[in-house]
Amino acid sequence: MTNSTRRERSLCTRRFNIGFKQSIPIGYNWGIARGVTSALACLPDGLRERLTETQENRDKFQELYESVNLLSATDALKLFHDDILTKKAVEQSGSTEASVSVGGAQEHISNSSSLGTYSTKLQSLLLESPEIKVQFFHQEASTPDRC
Repeated sequence: MTNSTRRERSLCTRRFNIGFKQSIPIGYNWGIARGVTSALACLPDGLRERLTETQENRDKFQELYESVNLLSATDALKLFHDDILTKKAVEQSGSTEASVSVGGAQEHISNSSSLGTYSTKLQSLLLESPEIKVQFFHQEASTPDRC
């Protein structure tokens, strides 16, 4: 094996590892949103009423369940890829305006992607449903966090 081939393999491995690390929190939280909403949708009405106090919240959980389950794994991967490309474009933008708002733009990007939106919506619904305990993955801490 030549030095060039070794370097190429090493570079590919590093890029794969970076991509894998980027996908963990988003994929984990999307899976949580999919699992929690699916579990709630399968519960008998009486139990669902005890877990979610208002009809409005039950309707919101049902809407979230339907939208999460319409998204295939392939579609989710495409959304994740688009999100990464958008983040990279914002980070590489050299304009003063972009560099001033990078922090807000990155937060907006992660929350505006469909995958990020699902877990954000679920987290806000869970705040109104204290009987339901869920553990989310927060990238900053790199460990699951309870909500």
